[in-house]
Amino acid sequence: MVRMLTTIACSLVLLTLLGCGGNPPPYTGETRFPIKGKVTFQGEPVNSGTIALIPEVPTQNPCGGEIVNGEYSIPDVKGPNKGSYQVQVFWYKPTGKKIKDADTGEEIDEVEQVIPAKFNGATEISTTIDGANEALNFDLQ
Repeated sequence: MVRMLTTIACSLVLLTLLGCGGNPPPYTGETRFPIKGKVTFQGEPVNSGTIALIPEVPTQNPCGGEIVNGEYSIPDVKGPNKGSYQVQVFWYKPTGKKIKDADTGEEIDEVEQVIPAKFNGATEISTTIDGANEALNFDLQ
């Protein structure tokens, strides 16, 4: 009896583990498109920043990515659908000061957002994705 219960318990654990992980189901929504481009702020390439495209229609997919050395690239599997988007750009630069990390207590570089809110939280930038515009550059002034 103990052996049978142990076998059943092990089988249930194994079935549970097999059900976890694996590949997610394939995306079946509207076509997503790859985009890439350059981002500058006052003529300077945005380094170590992020870009986000927020759809104006809630049924479309938001997307975003990292900006490295003034360039970003979002592959089609994570890219936007056709439609209108608000664009947000964030760039945090070190201030030259050190602060204590609230979680670890370690001394870290203090950073501040250098991109004005009109380009991120209260963005005034918009773009339209039509499937043909793979390169989207943003020169923030």
